[in-house]
Amino acid sequence: MKIYADDTNLPYKSTTMKPIDSKRDIDAILARYGITKVMWEWDLQSNNVSLTFQLSEDFKDIHISPIIRMKPPIVWRKKRRGQPDEIDWRLSIRIFHWYIKNQLAMTYAMQSQKILAFLPYVAVNELETLKDVVIPHLEEIKQLKKLPLLNENKQAIEVDYEEVEKE
Repeated sequence: MKIYADDTNLPYKSTTMKPIDSKRDIDAILARYGITKVMWEWDLQSNNVSLTFQLSEDFKDIHISPIIRMKPPIVWRKKRRGQPDEIDWRLSIRIFHWYIKNQLAMTYAMQSQKILAFLPYVAVNELETLKDVVIPHLEEIKQLKKLPLLNENKQAIEVDYEEVEKE
């Protein structure tokens, strides 16, 4: 499904920001939240843009440094009849900035970890992110009846969730 620049649900539809300025704003917001290992693939002419950055934080007494790999949304601009549609990079990159800014602001406001905000985009290998691995297995995950929990002594215990729900 193509999303076009005239879609009423899109933010920043009337942006005049150049893509390079929105890119600079994304770099600034990442730096503001302590994310300094940032790499762009930036080839607008070939419609090839992606952002990769590394988070570094402690999560439940474990230090983690996952790589986050994201692509901006693709918003199309309709052309005249007979001409192919083209990507509206001004709008696409501005919406990308809006998304990243809001994800980071919410993690701060909710006192959460940045890793949780970008969990779907954690790179698991060169081609896939965590969402690519997890989504095909959602039904299997939902079918799990017993999940191991840790008590204070860090010993695994099993809980039957059907019994817990009945109480």
